[in-house]
Amino acid sequence: MQYEYERAAFIHAFIRTKQAMLKDQLEGVSGDEMELKETFWDNVTMNFSNTEDAQETISSIKQQAELLNERERSGELMKKQMSTLRRLADSPYFGRIDMKEKGEDRQRRCTLVWLL
Repeated sequence: MQYEYERAAFIHAFIRTKQAMLKDQLEGVSGDEMELKETFWDNVTMNFSNTEDAQETISSIKQQAELLNERERSGELMKKQMSTLRRLADSPYFGRIDMKEKGEDRQRRCTLVWLL
């Protein structure tokens, strides 16, 4: 039982550490996303004087849009992971052991529960 209690405490600490790391990463991604939105048009060269320049302009816009989209997807994924970790941290750690003694027909069920 002591091992299970220590294991539950370890898992709980691991979840809290992972939450803190994700929070820092999410803040960074959110900052990047805000900066990309604010400077989107500053990072695009607009030139439609000929076909080649127009294609370069379109390419530049697509590149900026893809970069912004990637940051948004990363942020959403991290938010989902944070939500999952929050639910895990608030859940009890539990286990069940079914024991059957040699020569007996019936099993004995033991349930272990710790609320962290």
